[in-house]
Amino acid sequence: MIVMERLKDKNILIISHKEIWIDKNSPSGYSTIGGFPIQINKLSTVFNKTLLMCSLRKGPIPNSVTPLYSNNLAVEPLDEPPFNGVFRKLFFLIWFLKHSKEIFLKIKNCDIIHTLIPGDIGLVGTLIALSFGKPVFIRHCGTWGNTDTIFDKFIYWLLKRIASKRNIVMATGDGDIMPEKTNKYIKWIFSSTITKSEWENIFVASSWSKDEVLKIVVVSRLTKKKNVQSLILSFEKILSKIDSQLYIVGDGIYRPHLEELSNRLSINKYVHFYGNCKHSNVMEILSKSHLFIFPTKTKEGFPKVLLEAMASGLPCLGSDISVIPYLIGNECGKILKEPEPNFITDAVFELTSNPKLMRNMSLQARAKSEYYTIDNWCDLISSRLKKSWSLD
Repeated sequence: MIVMERLKDKNILIISHKEIWIDKNSPSGYSTIGGFPIQINKLSTVFNKTLLMCSLRKGPIPNSVTPLYSNNLAVEPLDEPPFNGVFRKLFFLIWFLKHSKEIFLKIKNCDIIHTLIPGDIGLVGTLIALSFGKPVFIRHCGTWGNTDTIFDKFIYWLLKRIASKRNIVMATGDGDIMPEKTNKYIKWIFSSTITKSEWENIFVASSWSKDEVLKIVVVSRLTKKKNVQSLILSFEKILSKIDSQLYIVGDGIYRPHLEELSNRLSINKYVHFYGNCKHSNVMEILSKSHLFIFPTKTKEGFPKVLLEAMASGLPCLGSDISVIPYLIGNECGKILKEPEPNFITDAVFELTSNPKLMRNMSLQARAKSEYYTIDNWCDLISSRLKKSWSLD
């Protein structure tokens, strides 16, 4: 057993399925997308040395990448497992046999193992670390309690079984009720990309008034289940009564369908597709908007973009899914009865009929978001690790 008096003395290995790209402009030589690089860069400051094992994606590097840049961070790329879905699972054993020696060696030589799951590479890292008896910190980044597939059921069963003072399990989310009644050692951890300094310096959006154009924004992967199509359908009705613009930030396989839908409804000149954007560009778009709408139908872990919208002072409309109702509540916006066009339209008309209420929601959203900075995220993780492992 190790006593974690000072995490700064320890070396950590982080194992994830997250894709990375070679980037000659990055201090580590690698970059990736989303909030992952921001979190890894911050978490690495807690430890003496941090080694990140991720799958290397070949091909052109996206415009929206963020460098992996911490001074004490090194990256160990793994070949990305081939295919997707069922075929990926079928060929994963071959991939594992190819990389097992280096994974075993890295785990053996590190003090702490941090894995991110669900994800096949993170799960393999978890099982190997447990077999070595290493202190493990597991972050479940999906929807806690999801048992849609056999893989999900196994992960859910495994984490409930192994969570303890030594094997630390954090489920992505937040709320007053613990993630799992059967195991008190499983705790919530929120997700964030906003630093305290950034939060303090965010250009807060101005409140909407009835004499100006209403600027509605959504930031999302463009897939069918993210349900941006319902927002576009509702926007047609909103536009008939309120001079409006719709900003869609994000990309995905469903984008052509969404563009075709806006063209078919003859509202395409009011609907703006920005594609994937750098974090700074996303924040700039949010700061120029009046209302954030997140009509997702898929299971969510902790939608960081909702926090970014709240930090920008935007009233928010969101689905009654996962942590979304807890974050928005009654004070920061409104929860949609159903994420369908008619309900979205009605909620927008309800809010815009009362600009004073929208201003109050803006203030409440901004205030509530202050807790959810990546600095607090890192401090919370650090304190939990120290508290748990010092009791071994």
